[in-house]
Amino acid sequence: MTQDLFDLDEALRRKDKGMALAAERRYTTLDHARRVALNLSLVIDGVTADDVYAELDSIDREHLGNSAGSIFKDGNWHWLGEWRQSTRVSNHGRYIRVWRRKV
Repeated sequence: MTQDLFDLDEALRRKDKGMALAAERRYTTLDHARRVALNLSLVIDGVTADDVYAELDSIDREHLGNSAGSIFKDGNWHWLGEWRQSTRVSNHGRYIRVWRRKV
């Protein structure tokens, strides 16, 4: 029974599968969010999901859903190794990654 609860390879496989499914289902909104992130990178150094969310209208925010986890997963970004505490109330102050556009 314990093997079913603790299996890192299976956990990562399920994560990747879920992210791919969410990104596929919300591709148009995700693409828009990615363009917003790219535009933000021209103005600020170090972009977070909160920054992108702040620029989206309420309809896009709601529609983005779980695909938001794929905003920076398109190969155009690298993680700076920095974390910032999210100011979005729904994130309960959790730490989020800070990303920089690859040159």
